[in-house]
Formats: sequence, structure tokens, C-alpha cells
Amino acid sequence: MKTFLLLLALMLAAAVQSSIAQNSIKLFDARSIDVSVDTQPRAFGTKQIDLTCPAGVTAQATLAGPNGGPFIVDNSITINGQWAAGSDGLFGGTIADPMVYVGESMETAYLSIPPLNVSGQIKSSGSYTFELLDWGYTFGSTEVYLNTNCWLTATASAETTVATQICHRNMGAAGQKTLTVGANAVRAHLAHGDTAGPCSE
Repeated sequence: MKTFLLLLALMLAAAVQSSIAQNSIKLFDARSIDVSVDTQPRAFGTKQIDLTCPAGVTAQATLAGPNGGPFIVDNSITINGQWAAGSDGLFGGTIADPMVYVGESMETAYLSIPPLNVSGQIKSSGSYTFELLDWGYTFGSTEVYLNTNCWLTATASAETTVATQICHRNMGAAGQKTLTVGANAVRAHLAHGDTAGPCSE
């Protein structure tokens, strides 16, 4: 069943890809699983894109992972302040406790989704602002790209800085490792038993 679902997702991705000429630009880098201090909405990254479409051409666009493939975002991407493709949770499901995998890639705890067609929100030439948002306890994402049949120019971008080291004690399980996390995530790490600074040898 899992193999069938994977093949179906790949076929859907291929169908979307074949209908949209590929001009592609990376919106966001991958972020490992991390935790928020609270459940207040916060932006972890923004990017502004200028889109220029040839005369008489209707814009077509998808959000996708590398090479037009599947991707994961916990929780959301907005386009000019509106949820991308009407979705507020861009992941296919949780396959493991994300807190166990803090510091690991998103694929270790979440299922990806096929590319999202966002042509309803990106209809013509203009400037579009994308935000990577979270309002839950854990967050992270894979790389996210915008693919379109129009020309793309990135005019501004911002990613939150990550600068604090903690010793992640794996929720009491065996093993520990040094992680570099956002300053606003330190308190939550300390609250579940991690310690400030790198792990000792």
C-alpha cells in the first residue's frame, strides 16, 4: 500500500510538472526539526519574488521540493498573506514523534506531499511575498521552490538567524548531540532536559 501511494504521488507530481514550463527559484532552505517557545504564530523566513509573464500568458505556478518533487512544511506558507493553495498544514502526516527527532531532517518524522498548484493565487505579473510560518510546538521544512511558466526575480529574502548551541539529550533516550538552534527555541529545549552549550566529549 505504501509503495502504491508513493507511486501515485510521483505520478501526480509528474502530471503537474508536465503542464507547467519550469522556471524555478528556491524560496526557502531546508530547516531541521526544532521547537518553538510557545504556540504564537511566527515567521521563520520571507522571500519576495517579482514575476513577469509574457503578454497574453496566464501564470501557472507550483510550490515543490527540489527538481519539482514532493516537499514538507510544518506548518504553513503564505502568498501575499493568504495560505498557499488554501492549506494551513503542508505535510502529509506524522510518522514518528517529532520531538524525538529534534535536529534531524523533516523526512525522519513527517510524510511529504506532492507539489501544490498555486496558480489561483499567482495569476499574472507582479510582486509576490512568501512567508514560511509556524504556530505549533515543533517546526521545520524541506527545501521549497516556486516553479512557474513566467520569469522570476528574487528581490528580497530573510531567514531567521540560528546561533545558539545546546546539548540535546534526546528526551531521556540514549545518546546526546550538540545542536545549533534559533535563540527563540532555547527555552523550550532547556525545559525538556537539554542543557546550554555544546555536549562534552
